[in-house]
Amino acid sequence: MNQLQRGWERVLPTLDKVSRSFRKPILFTELGYCDTRDAAQEPWLWPSQRKHASVSQEIQARCYQAFFEAVWDKPWFQGVYFWKWYPRSRELVPDFSPQNKLAQGVMKSYFKETDRSDNRSR
Repeated sequence: MNQLQRGWERVLPTLDKVSRSFRKPILFTELGYCDTRDAAQEPWLWPSQRKHASVSQEIQARCYQAFFEAVWDKPWFQGVYFWKWYPRSRELVPDFSPQNKLAQGVMKSYFKETDRSDNRSR
């Protein structure tokens, strides 16, 4: 298990407990990772605050992959809104947007699934 997965494993029991306690599913209202090497260290930092970080679509994609692997099949997982998705794709570097990057492929691989055993739609 890699460090990103371990990070999610630490919060999953709390998310499960909250969902059971309130008898409600969980919808992530904002999830986003910058396309930089330090994306997982302080994901809330704006690209302008990452002046010395090198760009890495691979790290951004791995962050999204860890998220999906952690929550996708959880019974309490209802969905997710991604930060930042532009109405028209932009080519800003660095940026939070997964559009036209490796991370978009990760997202697509999960959302295109139609043969789910529980047939839940996201």
